[in-house]
Amino acid sequence: MPLVHTRMSAPTDFGNMPGLTVEEAAGLISHAIVAKPVEISPWWSGPVQAWSDLTRGPAQRLMSRSYRRA
Repeated sequence: MPLVHTRMSAPTDFGNMPGLTVEEAAGLISHAIVAKPVEISPWWSGPVQAWSDLTRGPAQRLMSRSYRRA
């Protein structure tokens, strides 16, 4: 479940982070109850996961090289 911007979270420093409105979160929960999907995720999680899968190997190699130097 993504961040939901509410009056309770308003005093914190989450204002610049992406998140759902209360109405959007209610719609997401309602959809989950009615449709019973296997997984609920934001639209952007698929491309981010694909990018993460593609760059995981090179990123790990880069980090292991810099770790050996330290």
